[in-house]
Amino acid sequence: MLKKFNIYKIKVISLILLILIGCNLVENVHSYCFPRKLWHVERHTLHFPDLNEMAHVLSKQLKSQFHYVKTEVANSPDLREEPFLLTTAGLTGSTRVLDIGSLSNLVPRPNLKKSYSLVDMMSIAELNTAYAFGAGAGPFKQLGYNSEGVYNFNVRDCTLHQHSASIRVTNLPNGTFGYKLLNLNDSQTDVGFLCNLFASKGHPGKVVQLHLKQRINSTFVLGTGLRHILRKHFGSEKPIGVGLVGLFKNGVADTSVMPTFSEEPVENFADWVKHFNTSAPFVMLGTILTEDQGLNLYTPHIHFRNEHQGGHFINDISPEDVEYVIYLSPAEYIYRVDQPGIAKINGN
Repeated sequence: MLKKFNIYKIKVISLILLILIGCNLVENVHSYCFPRKLWHVERHTLHFPDLNEMAHVLSKQLKSQFHYVKTEVANSPDLREEPFLLTTAGLTGSTRVLDIGSLSNLVPRPNLKKSYSLVDMMSIAELNTAYAFGAGAGPFKQLGYNSEGVYNFNVRDCTLHQHSASIRVTNLPNGTFGYKLLNLNDSQTDVGFLCNLFASKGHPGKVVQLHLKQRINSTFVLGTGLRHILRKHFGSEKPIGVGLVGLFKNGVADTSVMPTFSEEPVENFADWVKHFNTSAPFVMLGTILTEDQGLNLYTPHIHFRNEHQGGHFINDISPEDVEYVIYLSPAEYIYRVDQPGIAKINGN
């Protein structure tokens, strides 16, 4: 009898506590989207650099990489307009980067349990209203095939609105490969296997703007090059994460698209993906993190798209006439979601 009474008492007390909590947090409860699945998450504070210092070091180091270099701290344009067509006007306000899943979820064999809700990811990033973009695999569970994903979306009141795209490899009659871009609709809310996102409240504000023309260093690769410059200057004790929005304004780039799932284990990722030469103009979206911090990060990770083309951006291959316009916004935190064990992927 005593045992039953204690259980009843505990239930009543728990109910009262829930009611009290609900009364105190009613606004937060209505605006917060509770994740449909729980993932292991680590949040780490990043160094938020002075923008003028960041612009100065990039200007100094990029002058040995490009014939024309202009860096400045400036207000970003309205990124909702052509050619960017983002769901957000700006890149500031509660800035975060998210590194979700891992390439090891995809190769050597795909783990078909690894599908992540973009709405959940914004809840994990502690943003009730979020504007985000980035690079990842496509929503294989909702599409039925493997693909690249170029993500550009916002989440308000637990509802996703997006201008994202999926890009899949196609077989051509002559035995070669092409690819096809599909605009995703708002019901296709997942990302498969891995994704790297930059998220914020989307406020207009100051960013670091780069204008680069004519690459003069034959070995310079844009994503890793920017990472190495920032890493060397700020050091391992000041890890930096940035969101990158860019316009590949002129030139030709080496790009790639993942094919459909392989029946055999993928031994070398670089040999498995299909490469394409892609001409400007197109928009670039991605993230760069200077330090791994033991989190097994995928960095840098940059995807691209225009009206008919898209995929993974590797680097320009027309150094004499290449032209970039790039906006960089530093992040306050990194959220590492569903970190796997350490895995080495050949060719990555």
